[in-house]
Amino acid sequence: MHPGDIVTARVDVAMMHDSLGALALKSFERLAIEEVWDPSRIVIVFDHRSPATNIDSARSQASLRRFAREQGIAGFYDTGRGGICHQVLHEEGHVRPGDVIVGTDSHTTTSGALGAFAAGIGATEIAGVLATGELWFRVPETVRIDLEGSAPPGIVAKDVILHVLGLMGAEGASYRAVEFTGSAAGEMSVEGRLTLCNMSAEMGAKNAVIEADGATLGYLRERVAGEMCPVASDPDAEYCNVRTVDCSGLEPLVAAPSSPNNVVTVGEVEGVEVDQAFLGSCTNGKMEDLRAAAEILRGRRISESVRLIVIPASQRIWAQAEEEGILRVLQGAGASICTPSCGPCTGAQRDTGAGGGLRLHDEQELRGQDGRPDLKGLPRQPLHRRGLRLDWEDSGSQAVPGGREISVSRVVRGRCWVFGDDVNTDVIFPQRYSHLTDPGEISKHAMEGITPGFSGKVESGDIVVAGRNFGCGSSMEHAPIALREAGVGAVVAESFARIFYRNAISLGLPVVELQDTDEFEQGDVLEISLEEGELRNATRGTLHVFRPLPGFLMEVLLAGGLIPHLNEKLATRGREAKHS
Repeated sequence: MHPGDIVTARVDVAMMHDSLGALALKSFERLAIEEVWDPSRIVIVFDHRSPATNIDSARSQASLRRFAREQGIAGFYDTGRGGICHQVLHEEGHVRPGDVIVGTDSHTTTSGALGAFAAGIGATEIAGVLATGELWFRVPETVRIDLEGSAPPGIVAKDVILHVLGLMGAEGASYRAVEFTGSAAGEMSVEGRLTLCNMSAEMGAKNAVIEADGATLGYLRERVAGEMCPVASDPDAEYCNVRTVDCSGLEPLVAAPSSPNNVVTVGEVEGVEVDQAFLGSCTNGKMEDLRAAAEILRGRRISESVRLIVIPASQRIWAQAEEEGILRVLQGAGASICTPSCGPCTGAQRDTGAGGGLRLHDEQELRGQDGRPDLKGLPRQPLHRRGLRLDWEDSGSQAVPGGREISVSRVVRGRCWVFGDDVNTDVIFPQRYSHLTDPGEISKHAMEGITPGFSGKVESGDIVVAGRNFGCGSSMEHAPIALREAGVGAVVAESFARIFYRNAISLGLPVVELQDTDEFEQGDVLEISLEEGELRNATRGTLHVFRPLPGFLMEVLLAGGLIPHLNEKLATRGREAKHS
């Protein structure tokens, strides 16, 4: 195998959460199959809208409960019985070194900290995995990051990964595997390693991995029965990029608005007034984080002008924090303790603020994620709240799921709509609407975060043209559904975020990578020949050449997406079995 090859691999664990689970079920119902391939390898977690935030999310969760019951899925974690999916997966023993794990969330990369291959995918793809137990992958190049030196007191894994994100940028590991090595990585706790791999998604990584060692196996033996078989890189492994980070020289860091990659030192933002702080999420809701915050807040109260929301990452962590007296300390300081879930990180629930203020939080913060482009956020780690003025007060031809028929033409012609770099999924489709499952309703919010009224102005066959890293952010399949159902015939960009690229193909939305899109202007008429790899700008009389999709992916696209392609594959298998 070589980087760029398309392979099909067996999946060991398939995880989906409540936000995309209902869409996955709609796709699964369209398959010519009634039972999942292996219920013991499927995990369903309610975390994005848990407890349900409205009637639509309640109905979606009800459908997932029925599905888990009917299919005999024991790995089902309802509200109050699990927590955030990335914590629950390893905490409940669903991860082993060497496993192939896929999940409907970009931060599925977390499980790579335990020596697994773990990658985020979309709802349609997870439906295919539920049916067949396998999935296509493009073999990635690998970036190796050597973490050396001993971090100074107060510098933790979140500082290390923020430093790496600042070095690498939002596309620094796009569609690549990231391997963390070095003495500093070896000295990190398992919780710290989980943070490194989790936030590798913010630099576009397909997956991140740390070789399983004694600490990893010790952690897993308390949770996993049976033999474990760690894997390691070959001695002659080739890397497309090798970076060395001296952790001994790191300073406390935060990410300034509005990207996790906009990294600055705490000193650069010291004195900024804070309205709200959030301690939680899959990176900073673990025991180490809660202990650190409790140590700072013990015997103190937060300012009356600041709200502090605390959400333990899982029910197990909640119970342990309660047993250690940590929750009592945080509550006594004025914090609001909430049910283990994603909380405000997704922009779908909890207090997101009224706009115009500043929040401190612990995970991804992208423009438009909660529908308030004017609201600013600083992703950081728990120890650094001291560095910002909180004013401590001492006190003691198939259908998209539920939508229209999809017919993918080999030639696409239409007007172009021009956008810039880093257009993320939360401006393509605001996450606060992620409870919607009807494609017609989803389409009404297409590009709402960047071009209000887009869905009413776009004409069938129009083409979206953008710069680099189009579709970055979350794994929401709603983004390509919104564009396709609004009438967009293709998306052309200099580069795509990995999960958006996969989701678009799976839904029958053509995607074209073009080296330079600077020429195009709003309203230019374009004609794209998908199989020939040619794009003509009829307005300017120019011709551009691009690399067509590989054969297998072109088959999926022209079939109308992954579900009709899989149905044909299943029908072929049935015919072959009948005649054998």
